[in-house]
Amino acid sequence: MTKDPRRRRLLIVSVGVSDEALKRIGLVMVMGAGLDHKRMTLLERADDVPVLMSARFSRKHLTQEITSVYSRPPFDRLADRVEAWQSEVLELLQIRDRYAHSVTYYQVRGDGSAGSFSHHPKTGATRGG
Repeated sequence: MTKDPRRRRLLIVSVGVSDEALKRIGLVMVMGAGLDHKRMTLLERADDVPVLMSARFSRKHLTQEITSVYSRPPFDRLADRVEAWQSEVLELLQIRDRYAHSVTYYQVRGDGSAGSFSHHPKTGATRGG
């Protein structure tokens, strides 16, 4: 009986996340925290809301407060720029959330290839390969 060369079994070993993946995830977390702080500082400078107070706001509430403050004089002339910046920041924070709330696995397969994938328990989404 000869073996069919097209049928290979792959041995998959799941191990912890690679150091490089951890560095990237950590960088995303730090950058996300920095963006949150910049948003709180933006509100503090325009409306005298202390960062320590706005740190307790939900992301949605903070966004609403910033939008409200920058829609009134004298800051209304900046409203379009602030809105565009906030939109971009919110997209970046969604990426941060995807990493922060996912379980990531690093694999070394029997054929020598390696990779990682992430599973988001709340949504059931899986990314990578």
